[in-house]
Amino acid sequence: MVAVPPPRSAARRDWIYWLVLGLCFGIGHGIAERLIRAQGEGGAPAGYQNFGVQAFPGETLEALRRSHGGAPRDVWVDFESLEQEKRNQQDQADAEKQRVELEDRQRAENRQAQQEAERARLDSLDGAPPSSPAAGGSTPLESLSQPAAPNLEVTAPSTGTIPEPATGTGLNLPALPEAPPAPSPATRP
Repeated sequence: MVAVPPPRSAARRDWIYWLVLGLCFGIGHGIAERLIRAQGEGGAPAGYQNFGVQAFPGETLEALRRSHGGAPRDVWVDFESLEQEKRNQQDQADAEKQRVELEDRQRAENRQAQQEAERARLDSLDGAPPSSPAAGGSTPLESLSQPAAPNLEVTAPSTGTIPEPATGTGLNLPALPEAPPAPSPATRP
């Protein structure tokens, strides 16, 4: 077998490649800087820009003041009128809220009056004296709204024949034969 050199020896030489790369970039930067300085010595000052500086586009604040004839002045705010306006808006909102509550109460009272009138009308139709809900008795309107109790009686199964289908159903089904009676547990072998 052939002995293989350890891979870390290649890692030791890896820093050399980075050193050469850094030197190349450093030399390139130095050459570029020297060329820029050489252009500056030919009559232009060092750091000269090849384009002219222009003013920022648009109008300045001073130009706007001159065109509109305004002089610098302080801005005054009337906080009292702002507070008064806020109070007026709050008062209007409160008045609207009270109006809505009053309308809701009137609607509820009207509904209650209509229900009482309906109860009185139903009582007069039945011929019974009008009863008040506070007396504990149920009114005809309440008895109509309550469901009737279901019939819970259980009927015994019939041992007779199965009834024939109803006529007019459009189905002509044959009658089923009678089932023989089930043997009682006492007669089983």
